Amino acid sequence: MYRTMRVMMALFALGLVISSLTAQQSGGLNLGEKLEGELTANSKKILVAQNDWHFSTEMLVSLKAGQSISISATVIGKDRLVTLFLADPTGKNLANSRSTGKTGQLNFEEVSATGKYTIMVGSNLIGPFTLRVTDPSNADGDIKALETRIEQLRKELAAAESKLKALKENSRGRLSSPLPK
Repeated sequence: MYRTMRVMMALFALGLVISSLTAQQSGGLNLGEKLEGELTANSKKILVAQNDWHFSTEMLVSLKAGQSISISATVIGKDRLVTLFLADPTGKNLANSRSTGKTGQLNFEEVSATGKYTIMVGSNLIGPFTLRVTDPSNADGDIKALETRIEQLRKELAAAESKLKALKENSRGRLSSPLPK
């Protein structure tokens, strides 16, 4: 069982790395999509403040001149902080968020040029992260993404309610049966 669990964990980690690499190799992230990734001990290290090193990864996103971008990232784990950076196609840092908690938000209005922009996600500790990049002016895309997420949550809720009902019925059966003598 322990060996099976280790194999499953390794496959899960590999899937996270592949999803991050796929986003980078396919020309980048698509606005409105969610990316789940993982920062590891082998991730690039960046200095975000004096003596404050963070593990990081980079992804590309294509933007058109005048387009705005909203970036949010969440990390999981005790005492983790997240930092976000946005750089233009020349590599110039346009904006960054401070690492103040598990969720970071970065908004930038009207990029100046069409091209591939770099988003860097950093954290003081290794572990999983979730990244979402949207165009705040694209309400239709956000509506569709929210509708899809709500449908997914409804399915998860129905499954959880079904499990709870089965557990309650199972525990009632044990409680109503006579105690062994």
